[in-house]
Amino acid sequence: MNVFEGWKITSPYGYRSDPFTGSRVFHTGIDLVKYHRFPIPAFVGGVILFAGEGVAGTGFGGYGNVVALRDKKGYVHCYCHLDSVAAQKGQTISKGNIVGYQGTTGRSTGSHLHYEVRSKDTPSYGYGAHVDPGEYLELYCEITDEDVDNMAIKADDWFWKQAYNILGAAYNKGEIEWQWCQKVLDRTLTAGEYTHVLAVINARTQGIDVDAENPAAIPLDQRG
Repeated sequence: MNVFEGWKITSPYGYRSDPFTGSRVFHTGIDLVKYHRFPIPAFVGGVILFAGEGVAGTGFGGYGNVVALRDKKGYVHCYCHLDSVAAQKGQTISKGNIVGYQGTTGRSTGSHLHYEVRSKDTPSYGYGAHVDPGEYLELYCEITDEDVDNMAIKADDWFWKQAYNILGAAYNKGEIEWQWCQKVLDRTLTAGEYTHVLAVINARTQGIDVDAENPAAIPLDQRG
């Protein structure tokens, strides 16, 4: 999947020579070009956190005119060096809505879009917590709500399988009673009960005679 199809990439994410100083620096986003004042569409939907000039101390110093939005996963998408903004703070927008126009405001050598993705929104709108924008968009676009539900189901199935393997092995060694395995098969074992029975298994593995109904009685220095 080419998430930037149709765009000219003039500077990718990663180390590069600073266009002003020539020194080796890390480029925290990706530079994309269409043409000056091209209307920039949002790559994902979300809530606008910032729209305006990025001054020192905001997390956008040197970025010129910026629109930053938070997606449903909590990541912040920064559209920078805009000629002008076309969104307002607090606004909820959809993928494809126009956030601003390609420009060269701030610390810039020519008209382009500096697109940056940050993994959190505080402090300073997540300044310094950048991730690879292309890789993130590929994952974001591929994972639908249905995929999220399926992953949750798979994770749940994995938990019960692992729980049964652990408790089944302990039962075969005579370390716990069958009732705990049955609870796993019925999927009625609670998180508290699982912690409880693991404490029992750990104690009995160490040869400590413990009441299966009261694993809390195990001395702290003898717990796993």
